[in-house]
Amino acid sequence: MTHLQFKPAWALVALIMGGGFSFFGLGHFFAPAQTNFETAAAMGAQTTDTFGVVDGFLIHCFGSRNAQRCLDGQGRRAPKSAALWLGNSQVHAVNQLQPGQVNAAPLLFSSLRSQGLDLLTFSLPNANLQEHYVMFEYLRQRMPLKVLILPVCFDDMREDGIRAPDVADFAKDPATISVLLRSDIGRRIVKNTSTANSSDFDENTGNETNGIAGTIQERVEKNLNHWLGQHSRLWQTRPEIRGWLFYSVLYPFRNSMLGIKPSTARKMIRGRYSNNRAALEETLRSAGAAGTKVALYIVPLRGGDKIPYDPVEYNNFKLDVQSLADRYGATFQNMENLVPDAAWGTKGSTSLAGDEEVDYMHFSYAGHQLLADALHRLTMNAITKGKQVQP
Repeated sequence: MTHLQFKPAWALVALIMGGGFSFFGLGHFFAPAQTNFETAAAMGAQTTDTFGVVDGFLIHCFGSRNAQRCLDGQGRRAPKSAALWLGNSQVHAVNQLQPGQVNAAPLLFSSLRSQGLDLLTFSLPNANLQEHYVMFEYLRQRMPLKVLILPVCFDDMREDGIRAPDVADFAKDPATISVLLRSDIGRRIVKNTSTANSSDFDENTGNETNGIAGTIQERVEKNLNHWLGQHSRLWQTRPEIRGWLFYSVLYPFRNSMLGIKPSTARKMIRGRYSNNRAALEETLRSAGAAGTKVALYIVPLRGGDKIPYDPVEYNNFKLDVQSLADRYGATFQNMENLVPDAAWGTKGSTSLAGDEEVDYMHFSYAGHQLLADALHRLTMNAITKGKQVQP
């Protein structure tokens, strides 16, 4: 039997060449960092996120990273009253976007502006109601807020926690903390975000140095991360690489192995549902105490013979939301059937099969036109006919 022998010199050459090709490949594919994998996870490759701009200022923002750009624009416009629309990726995503098309946010901005009402929109992929609660408490102190437009989505009742930095930064604002501490769910949020340092946060892995806080290792890693971030374009894009690996390889593999499809029924997660329900109730209570009207709606959902939820749980969820709306005087509408099937689109595969899939959450420009029109009517109804909060 012939034994292959590698001399150390050749092994070193092979290692250097392999490393060089790897870094070249990674740098080539990921250096421009144009893909937001957090958004891609929620939407799919055929769905485009878009954020409107008016007079050089954003009117539609993501979170703390660009919130000030929205607030600065509103400050420049100096409206007497404003509306705030919070939401998930359904708000900023358009399926099969064509040139010249937009999402519902700038459409609603224009129609409300004609009524003397300025609009700012904030939306995050898979945003849960705890995050909406925090964002509302932070933003209402910085806006002449008259109406809160708040969607409720069954999918997002299955989410939990406060993402950093986009919402966690808001939860660390002293004035916001003082309000959150008045409720059980608010105290829970403050406790869970008080130890997080957003400057150390990586979108795909969480707080990278949280487990070694206060140690020499933490200081060394922070300094090294900072230096590499300043000098290595590849290091800057490591969240993109992790995102590509997870959403392009591991996520489809998991779905294929477990037989998970877009139509697979999502079950309620009771603990998370309870946290989000509590946050919704506190948002409604706080808005009422501040004199802010609330336009509350169940989000549009693609129809057909089968919805991607347990039908009994979903029906109970809708009744629960309407009950809270009645209790706190919010103007409520169930918009699940607002967008016809023809206005919905498809998305890229979330399994290894590679086939296009039905998108139950995001729709085309035609759907956004319908949503903007419906929300205009709901918002004006909240202003003119909304009930006062019960004592």
